[in-house]
Amino acid sequence: MHDKKISRRQWRAFSLVELMAAVAIISILVSLGMPRYQAFIARGRMAEAKVNLGHVASLQGIYRAEWNAYSSLAAVGRTGVSSWNCGTNNSLGFDPDGCEYLRYGYSATGSSSTFTATATSGTNVEIYPGCDETDEWEVTNTKMKPNQKTNAIKSC
Repeated sequence: MHDKKISRRQWRAFSLVELMAAVAIISILVSLGMPRYQAFIARGRMAEAKVNLGHVASLQGIYRAEWNAYSSLAAVGRTGVSSWNCGTNNSLGFDPDGCEYLRYGYSATGSSSTFTATATSGTNVEIYPGCDETDEWEVTNTKMKPNQKTNAIKSC
């Protein structure tokens, strides 16, 4: 019997089949995890709407205490992919920092006794990646907690 020595270079190498199997396993794992990751990102983006609408509701309460009426809020924030209304001089003083990076547009209608504020994702601004459905939140004087009217995650 003749023992054939395997060189060190041959001993450490992977075969093409082993490499392809590893790549296939990784791609399957990524494809299974991607929808959950995208939904996680979408929920983070939706938190922006909830926080800002909560701020609008607080400002409306302060405005009502001062003027005995609710204010109308001119549109602030995102209205499209590359268009937004920032620095608007509104009676509430609602002008978030980094307005040009917002993914939602905010507006409110008010009278002496009621108000409704909405946050709507801008036209073609993805909230849920790969889905161009809009996402909408609302807060009113009767329900001061932001409520989701249209859910982009469930729509897609």
